[in-house]
Amino acid sequence: MPRFFEMKKTPETIKKKWIQKIQEMNIKKNQETQKKITQARDKTTEEFQRLAIKIQRKADAYKKKKELEYKRKCTAEIRELQGKPPKQYKPKSLTRQQKLKLALEIAQENAKLRDTKED
Repeated sequence: MPRFFEMKKTPETIKKKWIQKIQEMNIKKNQETQKKITQARDKTTEEFQRLAIKIQRKADAYKKKKELEYKRKCTAEIRELQGKPPKQYKPKSLTRQQKLKLALEIAQENAKLRDTKED
């Protein structure tokens, strides 16, 4: 749908746009969750309760993640409008598996260097 006129961008209109996106996402996710829960009704009551809780927990986590993402995009868009540089976020710390992999690579490199020194 083409837009014939664009409203002037202000921080308020940008916030309003992202809040609307969050609300739409929440409504859509709630509908999907209810649909999944109704599909699970043919299970026994214990299985159904566990499954319903699991589905709801996953939906809540997804909604929270998306809401944070939308808020970051909103603030980035506002900063861009104000002419400020984009915000730098801290990189995530390495997981245990990534740390072990890095340690293994360093150990292998050290072993190669040690082998070449002896020759």
